[in-house]
Amino acid sequence: MTGIVAPLLAFVGHARFVQAWATCAVAAIALSHLVRQLSGWAGYIGLIGALVALGAAIVWARRDRIEWNVALPISVAVLLGLSALSVVWSQYQWVTVGGVALQVGTALLGLIIAATRDLIQIVRVVGDVLRAALLLSVALEVLAGLLIDMPIVFLGIRGDLATGGPIQGVFGDQAALSLAAVVAGASFVVELRTRSVSRLTGALSLVLAGLCLLFASSVVAVMTAAAALVVGWLLSTLRRAAPETRSVVSVGLLLLAVVIALTLYLSRAVVVTFITDHRELAVRLPVWREVVQVAELQSVLGWGWSGIWRTDIPPFLAIDGRFLLEQTSARGAFFDIWLQLGLVGVMVLVVLLGLAFGRGWLLALRQRTVVACWPAVVLAALIAYSTVESGVLVGFGWLLLVVCAAKVSGAVSWRTRAAAEAGRR
Repeated sequence: MTGIVAPLLAFVGHARFVQAWATCAVAAIALSHLVRQLSGWAGYIGLIGALVALGAAIVWARRDRIEWNVALPISVAVLLGLSALSVVWSQYQWVTVGGVALQVGTALLGLIIAATRDLIQIVRVVGDVLRAALLLSVALEVLAGLLIDMPIVFLGIRGDLATGGPIQGVFGDQAALSLAAVVAGASFVVELRTRSVSRLTGALSLVLAGLCLLFASSVVAVMTAAAALVVGWLLSTLRRAAPETRSVVSVGLLLLAVVIALTLYLSRAVVVTFITDHRELAVRLPVWREVVQVAELQSVLGWGWSGIWRTDIPPFLAIDGRFLLEQTSARGAFFDIWLQLGLVGVMVLVVLLGLAFGRGWLLALRQRTVVACWPAVVLAALIAYSTVESGVLVGFGWLLLVVCAAKVSGAVSWRTRAAAEAGRR
């Protein structure tokens, strides 16, 4: 038996196998809508289970090279633990068990990717997957909107390319496509700057991401792209400044962010008016109002984790029943987690996002390589995205959050410093 196990472990632990596995894992989550539409939930869950099993074998084969003290960020563990614990008070325990299993499975894929791949390797994997996904999206949109001039209903492609959009691609809706295009753009820039791809490939990839953002015709696209561009520009400027200047400016920017957040809260009536004036955002307001009314009934700990809504059971049935179109989320991560995990969950999510972004910011300022900026830029896009969509709690957004949190935690963490000091002793 030992004679068989050793070669198998050597095979699954090989760098090329790990790279192929990471590519499949990212593709499975990024293209989850496409996979579910083609194979159903059973096929998707089976695929995630198989990838987790292979990932566990990879971890065992490479266990001597993994830094276990930073492999799991505490903030991620707390959120997963709270989701699992919600089974106790959940109003729909069997749904919660399934939702937690899917959330944990996706998180495990992200943690294994972060533990076994360098940051530049992760960027290459994400870039390769999203390049193919965006290209496939454009091809299907051209087919539906220009060639056959009819929607591809089972994929959610409405065929509106001829009228300028919005397009959905293989991601299910324009908001998810927008996030994918922004993350792809950040990855393509890093690939170009590190010469991981040819200039022609990099330039064409950026054009592809830009076209997808343009034809998504989404406010979400503007918000996520603006957040990523602003953070990228600030980091690029600060990285050229003196170290003492970076610290002062970083503290100033933090205080400015707090002031802006307080101003927006105190001026929330103006914010609501602004949202009402924009059709894409205005459709979210009724959903948010219904979610708040239901969430207040179980305000502290929520109704129990579900992830993607099951609209055939309460309380999701009560919310969904008030709208013509099916609602599979609260259209906002903070509203969704309040509904499912209460105010405790909201605080945990805020801490997770804040710690991850703060560490990503420090990593970008401490390391001179351009790839060090990638986590902070992606996290900025995720934070902006989470204000109007719930994708950061499930699927591709959740995978990216876990990967980024794990990588920056491994580089900028008190546990890293403690391990280094223990090693010197």
